[in-house]
Order: sequence, then C-alpha cells, then structure tokens
Amino acid sequence: MPRQSYSALGVLAIAVLVVSLLWAGLQYGATSANLTQAPQAQPQIVIQDGAIKSCEFSNSGSDMSPAVSNLDSFSFSQPRVLPLGKTPVMVLDWIDGENKVLVARELGDRVGESIEILDLSTGTTQSLAEANTWSLSTNPRAQWVASEHAAVFAETGPDNKGFALRWAKSDGTPAETIANDLQSPYVALDSDGIKTVTSGGMANAQYSKRQSALWARFDLNGLLPDPNSNHIGGDWGSLQQAISPDGSQIVLTSPKGVFFLKPQEKSLCKFELDTADNPTRWVLGSRWSSDSRYVAFLDTASNPPLPYTHVSILDTQTGKLIEAQTQLPSMYPVSWAPDGRTFMVVGMQGQQELMAQGRPYQEEMYIGNAGTGEMRRILDDQPLVFTGMWGAVWSPDGKQIVYACPITEGQSPNVTEANICVVEVNSK
Repeated sequence: MPRQSYSALGVLAIAVLVVSLLWAGLQYGATSANLTQAPQAQPQIVIQDGAIKSCEFSNSGSDMSPAVSNLDSFSFSQPRVLPLGKTPVMVLDWIDGENKVLVARELGDRVGESIEILDLSTGTTQSLAEANTWSLSTNPRAQWVASEHAAVFAETGPDNKGFALRWAKSDGTPAETIANDLQSPYVALDSDGIKTVTSGGMANAQYSKRQSALWARFDLNGLLPDPNSNHIGGDWGSLQQAISPDGSQIVLTSPKGVFFLKPQEKSLCKFELDTADNPTRWVLGSRWSSDSRYVAFLDTASNPPLPYTHVSILDTQTGKLIEAQTQLPSMYPVSWAPDGRTFMVVGMQGQQELMAQGRPYQEEMYIGNAGTGEMRRILDDQPLVFTGMWGAVWSPDGKQIVYACPITEGQSPNVTEANICVVEVNSK
C-alpha cells in the first residue's frame, strides 16, 4: 500500500489512534487477579520452550467456495441525524432486541467518558456509569451483555494497578466492580458470560451473575513480546482476545503475532500473518463474522506513527487470507453484517489529494465481500469526519447502520455538533 502524506488534521487522526493504543498498553504486565471464587487448576495448555505450532485449517488446499456477498444488492437511505450536543460521542455496541445503541460521551472537565444508552427512536440518552477510559478506534470499549441487561467495561484500577472489570445495569443501580488487577483491559463476550485475561495473562476467567469462575487456564509464554526486543510494534498494546460466536475458539493478538486457542481441544497455534511484501505485519484488533468462519484483522507493519493500517480477512476454514481491495492509507475496525459474509469499514482518505482539491479532511465508508475482498463505497455524498475513530456499527438484524457523524470547524478538530447518524439498509 502506498504511503501518503497527511495534512495537520490527518496527522492528528493518526496520532490519536497511536495514543489510544498506547493507553491500552500502559498497564501491560500487571500481576495477579482477584479470583477468590475461581478453582486453582493447572494450566490446560503449556507451551514448551516457547514453541508454538503453526495453525492447520480443516479445508486447507481445497476448492471450497468462499461465502459470496452481492454488494450491489444493498441500498442505503439518507442518514437520519440525531443531535447530541457539542461533546464528542462514540458509538460502541448495539443493544440486541431494541432500537438502541451503547455510546460513550467524553467528559468535558476530566479524563474519561460517560457510558450511556441512546434510544434511536427518540434521540434521548440514559446514563449508566462513568469510566476513566477513552473509547477511540481500537481502544478497549464497553460492550452490552444482554443476559445481564448491563454494559461491561474495563478501566484503570485503583492506584493505577492493573485494570478493574465493571458493569453497569440499565435499571439505575450503581455500577459494580466485578474484579480487580486484570492483566488486559480487553474484554470478550460469548453466550456463557464475560471473559477476560487475568493473573498476568495466565488464565481466562468468566464472570456471570456476580460469580467468577476459571473458564480456562493456559500458558501465554511466547504470545507477549519481550519489552527488550526490537520486535516491530515494541511492547505497546495489551493482549487482545476475540471469541468466535459459536464459542469454539479464541483469536489472541499482540504485536508478537496472531494465535488461535481452542479451549475444548486444549490446543494453541500461531497464524503467520506476515507476507513477503510485509514481513513484519502485526494486528491492532480483530472481529469475528457472525457465522464464526471469518476473522477481520486491522493490521499494520510499522512502529508509530503508523503510515498505514489495513484490513485483511482470514477464512478459518481454508486458511486463506483475503486483502481488502482499497488504497486508503488508514482503515478502522470492521463491523459485520448478520449474513456472515459482508462487512462495513471506514477509512481515511489520502490528504495530499484532498489538499490539492481544496477539500477538508474526510473519511470514506465501504461495505466489503469477505470471500473476495471486493469493496463498494457507500454514503459517498455524506461528509464523514472522525467516524472511523468514534465508531460505526451494523445492527444485528442487518437493517440499520449507526455511526458517529460529528461536524467540525473546517479542518479543525473542534466539534461544533456531536451527531449520531442512522441509515436504513435494504438488501434484495
């Protein structure tokens, strides 16, 4: 991918992405977790001398057809704008079964954000909790736990020691701390509960209905980069995890690599994301498709200030890595449609071209075909500014896309209107 030069605001956008990742790694290497109710089990998976086998895929080398999405079958309405004042608002997650989304509003007088529920029908919000976090781009962010009717999030713990896992219910009760001293601020969800890495990265704990349980233990030697090494990406960024919707496997990512863990089979393997053209690629974040076949990686191949970020799709049935067909220099995390083969992503335009045309900083929104990497630009008549960093989500029923659509003062980052936009989606 060609490297681009950026205007002042474009550089600011990349800088914010870098700062967000650095924030996630501030507590990297925190120690033991408070799992008083968890059984003391031996690690299920032990890596001998750091040796991790390469991943093998069940249909590798076969002519198995990829899932195909007809991108031209989708049509999109003009956005319906919900004005939310002048304080930046991030779109975090969809609340299943309701026409509502989870959002985070930046606190104006101190570092942190207010986690809220936004009713898309009325434009009103309900405040759930405040957190000392910043939910930009690939940062850890609050998620909705339908079984608990609560938002779950991790924030910097007391005395800056590790991370605290908290949740806030929609019934108005005060937010509760579930656990302290977590190793990673990244939380993963599946149908059985909330899962996060604990105890110095040695265990994966589950929390449900105020009870904690040791869901799996595994040795993470070899997964975390050596702070003293010259590995690209350094030691910034905590270990991230994403659980497949069917619960069969977890993808674990750090600057040192991409790993797949199958707890039931007690197996761990490494997927080589590097290529001849990019021998030092590493992943900033990952998202599973709804059918658990594809994983979308947001990756890069450099140290800060990140000349580019890129989207690639792994077919976990064949092992084929599909590159998103776009020349945009900076992409943001993917949101999947419920069909399991179509994804939506926002990218930042090249700034030299925009400046030559006298146009302000802008982003572009695309839908993509997971099986081929084909992309189609959508909403190209809409000005998108900070949408990628502040969030965009595709609804679980596939009928709506909700995204941050703030208005700024020209090319200045100063927000004059912190809007959320709602687009109706139809497919033939």
